[in-house]
Formats: sequence, C-alpha cells, structure tokens
Amino acid sequence: MALALDRPAELVESRTKSVALRPPSAWADRAFQWLTMVMAMAVVALVILVGWQLARGSHVAIGKYGWRFLISSTWDPVNDRFGALPFIKVRLCHRSLRSSSRCH
Repeated sequence: MALALDRPAELVESRTKSVALRPPSAWADRAFQWLTMVMAMAVVALVILVGWQLARGSHVAIGKYGWRFLISSTWDPVNDRFGALPFIKVRLCHRSLRSSSRCH
C-alpha cells in the first residue's frame, strides 16, 4: 500500500478538497421545531393525566384517612388507623441503594 508521500501532490490535494453542502432547508427546520414542540407538549400532558388519575383514584382514601396517612407510621387495622410512612421509606431506601450503603 502506497503512502501519501509517494503520490504526486495533485492526488493528495484532490482528496482533501471539501464538498459544498446544500444550505439547510427552512421548511425542514420549522417542521422539526414543530414536531419537537408537539412531543414536549405530549410529555407534559401525560404527566398531568397521570397526576389526575392518581388524585382521582386516591380521593376516597384521602377523605377517609386524611393526608396524615402519608406521614404516620401507625398500622392498626383493629382501630382502622393506617399509615404509609414505613412503606414509603422502604421504597425510597431501595431506590437509593445504588448511591448509599445504609438506609435508616
């Protein structure tokens, strides 16, 4: 295989010339911008819909047990008092195990 140093200067120069590219299309730029905006709005709409479904599905429990359900650790089915704090704490702890070796 011959090196570039063995070839005449004209051949080396002909391989290094740049090719002129077409200017970007304004229509394609606008279409991409529109598509990106539509996808971003779809993500926002999905987050809002998920939140709405969670609120709609939990309104009975919140009405019966109140917001204290989220910060209480009492679990007493005999007296109909429930708290989800230990379960929330365990869930958050499991999610953070990769960054920390201990969870309390």
